[in-house]
Amino acid sequence: MNMDTLIEERAVVQLFSPKSPAGDLDADACSAKAPFEIAPSTARKVASDLPRVIRVMGGTLHEEATQGELAILESNIAIYERGMKLVRAISREEQASGARRTLVAQFVEIDHAGMRDLLCQAASFVRFNAKTEKWLPINAPKDVASTILSRAGGWKCPSVAGLITTPTLRPDGTLLNKPGFDADTRLVLLDSLAMPEIPDQATKQEAIEALSLLDELVAEFPFIDDVSRAVALSALITPVARGAFRVAPMHVVRAPAPGSGKSFLLDVSSTILTGQPCPVMSAGAKEEETEKRIGAALLAGQPIISIDNLNGDLGGDALCQAIERPLVDIRVLGKSELVRIESRACFFATGNNLKLTGDITRRAVICTLDAKVECPESREFRSNPVTMVLENRGRYVAAILVILRAYIVAGKPSPAGPFGSFQEWSDLVRSALMWLGCSDPVQSNQVARREDPKIQALNSALVCCAGLVGCGRDAKFTAKSLVTQAGTERGELFEALSFVALNKVGQLDSKSLGKYLARVEGQIVGGLKFCKVIDSGGHAANWWVERCGSSGSSG
Repeated sequence: MNMDTLIEERAVVQLFSPKSPAGDLDADACSAKAPFEIAPSTARKVASDLPRVIRVMGGTLHEEATQGELAILESNIAIYERGMKLVRAISREEQASGARRTLVAQFVEIDHAGMRDLLCQAASFVRFNAKTEKWLPINAPKDVASTILSRAGGWKCPSVAGLITTPTLRPDGTLLNKPGFDADTRLVLLDSLAMPEIPDQATKQEAIEALSLLDELVAEFPFIDDVSRAVALSALITPVARGAFRVAPMHVVRAPAPGSGKSFLLDVSSTILTGQPCPVMSAGAKEEETEKRIGAALLAGQPIISIDNLNGDLGGDALCQAIERPLVDIRVLGKSELVRIESRACFFATGNNLKLTGDITRRAVICTLDAKVECPESREFRSNPVTMVLENRGRYVAAILVILRAYIVAGKPSPAGPFGSFQEWSDLVRSALMWLGCSDPVQSNQVARREDPKIQALNSALVCCAGLVGCGRDAKFTAKSLVTQAGTERGELFEALSFVALNKVGQLDSKSLGKYLARVEGQIVGGLKFCKVIDSGGHAANWWVERCGSSGSSG
């Protein structure tokens, strides 16, 4: 076949493919000039390997955009929908340690220029030139690119949940180790890590040997107890297993003094997952700032989001939602808009004497380190666990997968108890660790609850009210009467209420106390709770302290 014949055959590829419901478009309808020819100068372009030639004509923008999107999808260019945006998964090599390099992956939004670039890679665009009576090559039109980008909710590309560079598990326990988009998890694996083969029928003995390999990495960290050690092991395992469950608890590492190894422990975890030290962010001065920083990390598809070097309390509604909910509405950095995306990140946090407050207490497990020396940073590790991982990262990823596969093959015996929204994680990671003889990492959750300043304040208020006013319906009080009594005595009751009902001038305020009591109504702490009944006039609330399990506990 000569070039002229090839050009002619490729030129008859119409705007609509034969499979299009719109049918073929007659070339004569495009112009009074017929038959159309393609200029010889376009031969190299049109006769290239591009499978589609798209004719650009007036009144056919919709079809041109449809054909352009199809051309991209039919090519080797992978695009995805994430947060009502079109994105690409990209990777680049970065330095890991010394001369070692590692693959870093992230999602990038496809902008207008990027879409035109993809269109030009996927298809040949031509426009009829009346003067020469030839079809001449052109760049992908701007309005075609804009139209494709505007079709949020109607794109034919898959919606993606996350981006990984390390093999993981699917919810059914099978291995996800082939690069590309995985329809079951909607994760994109960008690299196939070289690692030992995972046995189809991994045994408990193989799991014990694999766990000992992970134990070597954390052997020199100064854990205060076995529960903290179990949380550390979970911090190594959970990111690799993240494809198997929709949400995972935050792993918090704290110590009484700087230099105890908090960040170093998370570097070990991150190096197993990504080949790099743990990326960190600081908490914003306001909760809104932290929310936007987390949102930017989620949009980029970061597999680990670590809030570093906190002091004092850790909490906030936005962080709680990002940890617990598989679908999150996030604020876009620099914009006043919300975007809904699926979160597949693992959340970490470090801090000195860090305490969890509010709902975050039931969404986190805590590892506490204490070197018990004046200058913890002067301690020397005999080995470097990060270097150990980098020397053979696949070995440690395989060890984690063997532990989990062995537990699954064994039939998931003796599963751990309930753990709220994180039951899938509990049934796999937590239960596998306990199956192999580790302590329950969720026990640290109970410590966090006891230490929560809000829980402590409520406990003080309940205990003081029960001791000074009494318990049960017969010991009812109003917020105003309680403030009056506390202000008169200026004793324990005043001190307890001052944590929750002080106004700007340092005095107890009955309105503030009433709002506080409404917020904590029915919450049980230490076997006590506040209950209320509205008076017959429907105005004042009469409160009392109820012992749980006694009669008359409802208002």
